[in-house]
Amino acid sequence: MKKYVSLLVVIIGVCSACSVQEFIKPKTKKTYVSEQQCIELDGEIILSGTNVQGVLAELLKTVFTIVKGALETVGNHVNGEKSGLGKVERTERYAKKMKIKEELERTIAEMQKIQRRLGELMVALQE
Repeated sequence: MKKYVSLLVVIIGVCSACSVQEFIKPKTKKTYVSEQQCIELDGEIILSGTNVQGVLAELLKTVFTIVKGALETVGNHVNGEKSGLGKVERTERYAKKMKIKEELERTIAEMQKIQRRLGELMVALQE
C-alpha cells in the first residue's frame, strides 16, 4: 500500500510540474531596429539600385547594337544590296542570329518576371 501511495504521489508531482511549466512560458525577447539601421538599409538599396541601372544601361547598349545591325541589314536589302555571303556562311549567320533572337526573347521574359516581383514588393511595402 505504501508503494502505491508513493507511486501516486510521484505521478501527481510529475503532472503538477508539467502543468506548471505550461503556465510559465519563457518570455520571447523582441528586437527592434534603430533609425540608423533603417537609414543604412536605404543606403544599401540606393547602391543596389544604382548597380541595376548600370547593368541595364550596358544591356541597352548591347541591344541597341544588335538592333542597329539588323536595321542596317534590312535597309541594305531594301536598297537592293546583296549580302555577298554564300549558302554556308548565310546559314551559319542565320543560326547565330536565331540564337540572339531567342536570347532576347528569354531576356524579355526574365525581365518581366523581375518587374512583377519588384512591383509586388513595392505594393507590400505600401501596405
